[in-house]
Order: sequence, then C-alpha cells, then structure tokens
Amino acid sequence: MKLADTIKTILKIAVTAALLAYLLLSIDVGTISSTIVHMDIVPLALCVPLVCAMYAIRAVKWKTLLKPIGIEMPFLSSLKIYLIGTFYGSVTPGRAGELSRSFFMGDKKSKTIPTVIIDRVTDIICLLALSAISIIVFFNSMTLTVILVLLIIVFAACSVALLHRGAVSFLFSLLKIGDEHRDDYLSTVESTVRDRRALAYAFVLTFCYYAVNTLAFWLILRALSVTINPVIALALPVIIIMGNVPISISGLGVRELVSVTVFSMFDSSAAYGFSASLVLYLLTSLLPGLVGLVFTLEGVRSYGTEKREL
Repeated sequence: MKLADTIKTILKIAVTAALLAYLLLSIDVGTISSTIVHMDIVPLALCVPLVCAMYAIRAVKWKTLLKPIGIEMPFLSSLKIYLIGTFYGSVTPGRAGELSRSFFMGDKKSKTIPTVIIDRVTDIICLLALSAISIIVFFNSMTLTVILVLLIIVFAACSVALLHRGAVSFLFSLLKIGDEHRDDYLSTVESTVRDRRALAYAFVLTFCYYAVNTLAFWLILRALSVTINPVIALALPVIIIMGNVPISISGLGVRELVSVTVFSMFDSSAAYGFSASLVLYLLTSLLPGLVGLVFTLEGVRSYGTEKREL
C-alpha cells in the first residue's frame, strides 16, 4: 500500500510539473510575470475582507453539520480547524487533506470524518449545479458539457460509495475496519441527512460562499485589466470543479489549463487566464492554508468541542 501511494504521489507530481511546464512555455514566463507585477493593488486589497468572509461562512457551515451528531463547536474553534484542513487540502489532490480536520478534534474520527465528507459533497453538488448553468448560459461547448456529465457520473458513484449504508459496510469490510467505527460513521451520515434544516442551511451557506468567491474572482479580473470581460467571473464554478479533478497536486496545472481555456473562449489573453487562476489560488487557498499551518504548528490537538444530548 505504501509503495502504491508513493507511485501515485510521484505520478501526480509529474502531471503537475508537466502541465505547468506546458503552460509556462506556451504562454511565456515573462508575459505572466509582467501581468502579475502590473496588477492593480486596490481590487486585490478588496479581496482580503472577502476571503475572510468566505472562511467565516465555511466555519459556520461546518458548525451546522456537526450539530446533528451532538457536537457544539465554538465559532473560532471551527474556523481554526477549518484553516488547518485548508492547509492540508491545499497540498493534496482533490483537497483530500481536508479530512485532517477530524484529527484536531477530541471526538472519534469515525464519527467526525463523515461531516467533512458531507461538507465536501454539498460543495460539489453546488459547483456542479452552478457549472451546468454557466455552461448552458455562457458557453456553447460540447467538450465542456461532456466533461461535466462525466464528472457528475463519477461524483454520483463516489457519493454512493461514501454515504450509502450498503456500500460503506462493504468498503469498511474490505479495508478491515472494525464494526464500531463503521456504526459510528453510518450513524453520523444518517443523523446529518435526517436533519433537513441543518442540511438546507448548509446548502444556503455553500451558495453564499461561492457568491462571495465569484465577487473576489471578479475583483482579481479587474486587478489584471479592466478590459477583461466580467462575464468570465461567472465561469468560476467551471474552473473550480474541473480543477479539482485529483490528477495533480492541489489542482495546480489542471486549474490553470481550464482557466486559460475559458479565457480563450472569451477572446481573452492566455496570460490573464493563467494569472487569474494562480492569484485566486494564492488568495483563497494558499494564504489561508499558511494561517492553518501556524495553527497546526501550535500542536493543539483539540479545540474544545462540547457534547450535548441528542
């Protein structure tokens, strides 16, 4: 298993390096660096409070998903752990490292990991819905449509594997994980799904998050050039969902390739497409992740969750 994981990591590093090399050679490093250096600092500065708002929404959302299983978490604790998860997620394919959130809580991992998965599932459902709307309204691309349909099929299969009782039981048995952990896992899934109010609120918060994220992306476009078609900002869900395909480290290379492709559809410079994606990643993932790294280095393993009676 360790050898297989090592091979996968090496392959993903190779894919990341190959994609970035291809893009940098195609666009020209000098053009990209010049584009980023000459960005307008004012719109970029306005992105900072938006990024803070985005993570505040994330923290509240996760608090909401923890309540159905009897865990009350203070807002600041939720925010700290979410940022820690962002750090690990920003350096792993498909943001799988976000599961690390459960390792910084005092509760059983088999009980809290499903909340992270459901958090991610609601994200992807919203992204797929927004991507479908974006492709229908703004694009006339059979290629993007086919890719989106394939992503929906893969996502549905993964969701069944991770959330369906029968599939989860089979998976736990295959991995030789104890019945107690399986029961904790399934109990969390069922409790969360049954709480329609919490689930609905989580979806509302997710859409709010991506609305703020889109506004931040629009500001990045303005910082790059006022000549960029602002409609491109509405293509952000497409860039994010396709950039999350877990074939590279943290989506690097894949996300930039999708962004360059989207920008080209609007007759906009490839350098703008690459730069916009990279700056968005730095502002909304890497920098918050570095804050999470600081919390990780504190060495605190529990941030004071409180139990309540169900």
